[in-house]
Order: sequence, then structure tokens, then C-alpha cells
Amino acid sequence: MRPEEADSMKPSAIVTGGGRGLGRALACELVAAGYQVGLISRNQDDLQKTCHELQECGGSAHYRIADVTDRDGLAAAVSQLVESFGGKLDLLVVNAARINWVKEETFPTEVIAGIFQTNVTGAIYSVSAVAQTMMAQRSGHIVAISSLGSLISDTGSGLKYYYASKASLNALFAAFKRHFRRHGIAINTIYPGWIDTDMFDSSRADASDQDVATAKEAAATIMLAIAEKRDVVFPRRSYRAIRYQQLLLPLRRKAKKLLAPLRGH
Repeated sequence: MRPEEADSMKPSAIVTGGGRGLGRALACELVAAGYQVGLISRNQDDLQKTCHELQECGGSAHYRIADVTDRDGLAAAVSQLVESFGGKLDLLVVNAARINWVKEETFPTEVIAGIFQTNVTGAIYSVSAVAQTMMAQRSGHIVAISSLGSLISDTGSGLKYYYASKASLNALFAAFKRHFRRHGIAINTIYPGWIDTDMFDSSRADASDQDVATAKEAAATIMLAIAEKRDVVFPRRSYRAIRYQQLLLPLRRKAKKLLAPLRGH
């Protein structure tokens, strides 16, 4: 059997933002699990380096340069990758994201709009680019990489707009889940906590060192969720802490309101 024939029998996956960080780690896990992988990113050097590493390990990897906010360019890149897979696609990982630390004393409209353009509109364009292929197959799996921080309803963090964009992503994929289930397409959302990658400055994390996962550790956890087609939140300790804080929040607000008259004296 020729190598290209062997590859055609493998499941196929596309990872947006796949050139480095978590996307790169996920690509490595997917190749190890027997997938042929297509990577999409804006940075050609990162893509070439990652694909070369995957191919050196005996994996089947391809890449295309595209920005997820460019609908036509992204659709063309996805179409070319799907063609290289023999016209099928089993998995899309919506991983490309933009993160910015926004200071309280400023209101950077363009930065906030850019966060939502990449994290929400980019996700819509990504799903749109694979929808017809998967619907025609009556099968497929689409996974969104959200954030544990998106589950915090009241945050004063400088990442508040990043978290807000990811909360919007959560609602969007809940709607996708209802929409695509009739077409045989599974939809899942992953909520990782702090991950030590170039994208995120972990020194800003309000967490202890054990709450910061490596990209490889996070990718391994996500791969288990992909295999079982389920949503997952991790690390559990951080999630429990968030839930505890959310339960206490109404009590703190009530106490603050009751104590306000006393503080006035």
C-alpha cells in the first residue's frame, strides 16, 4: 500500500491556531492517535516547523496560511486541506484565539472588537467552512476551546473581555449543538484553566503553580474529551474554587449593602 493510500484510511482533523502552543500540542496528540492533521494559522514559520516535526515522527501533516477572521481565505484553506484528506473531515478543533490584557483606565474599543472578531466571529467562520462537508457526510465532530474563566460571571480581571468573548463562544456552541445534532455532527466545548504557552503570560494568573498546566498536559486531557465526545472542565480544583466564589457572591453583595449605612458614619 502506498503512503498516500494509507493516509486516506486515517481519520482527519483540522486545528485552527495550530502552529504553536496548545494547537501544536493538540496536533502532536492527534498524530500520535493516528489522525492525518491539517493546521491553520497566520504564521508560516510556526506552521512549517510544526508540520516538519510531525512528519519527522512519521505523522501525516499539512498546513495552510489563513486568518480565521478572513471568511473567504479561511474557507479556501479548509477546502484545500479537506481535498488533501480525500474529501472527508472527521474533526475540527476551533482553537485560534486572541487574548489581551485590558487596563481599567482605558477603553480600547478596537482591541475589544478584535478579541470578539477572532474568538467569536472566527469560530463562526471556522464552523461554516466545514459545515457542508460534515453535513454531506452525516458525520463529524467539532470542538471549541473555551476557557475556565468564561464561567466567572463577575470578574475584575484585565482579561474580562477575553472571558466575555469565550462566554459568548459557549452560548454559540450550545446553539450549534442543537443545530447540528440532526445532521449527525457532534459538538463539544472544552474549558481549560491556565496553560503555560507563549499566548498567555502565566505570571498574571491568580493561581498557584499546580493550577498551571503545560500545553502537553492540557492537550492530553482534551484528547480524552475528544475520544469520548464530551465537554470537559479542568483543572477540577480551579473549577470548584470558581463555583464556591459564585455561590458566595450574592451573600457578599448583600452584606456590602447592609453595611453601607454603617460605613457612612
